[in-house]
Amino acid sequence: MFNFGLSELILLGAIALIVIGPKQLPELARNLARFVNELKRATTDFRKNFTEVEELKNVAKELTSVAHDTEDWVKKKAQQLGDIEEEKPQPLKTGHVDNPNHIVEGQASKSINVNNDEPAHEGFANKTKKEES
Repeated sequence: MFNFGLSELILLGAIALIVIGPKQLPELARNLARFVNELKRATTDFRKNFTEVEELKNVAKELTSVAHDTEDWVKKKAQQLGDIEEEKPQPLKTGHVDNPNHIVEGQASKSINVNNDEPAHEGFANKTKKEES
C-alpha cells in the first residue's frame, strides 16, 4: 500500500519508540491498525457501491432500449390496424334492399315454363346401371 521496505519499517518503529515512549506505543499501534482497517472497509464499500451503480446504469439502459423497441412495435401495429381499417370493405348497396315489398311470395318468373305432364327425356341421367352395361 505505501511500499515500505523492512528497513524503513524498522527505522519508523525506532523513531516512534523514542518519540512516543514504550508505554503509549502499543496503544498507538492499535489505534493505527483500527484506522487502517476502517479505511480498507470504506474503500471496499465505495467500490461495491460504485459497481452496483454501474450495473444499475446498464440495467436502466437496457430497460430504456426495451421500452423504445416496445413503443416502436406498438406504433407499427397501430399503423397496421389503421391501414386495415382503411381497407375495410364497404357494405354492399342495392336498390332492392331499400324496397323489400317488391318480393311477392309464390310468383314464378314469366320466362320459365314448367310442365309436369311430360316425361323426362331419355338420357344418361335416366338410365339404370343395368342398361349402361
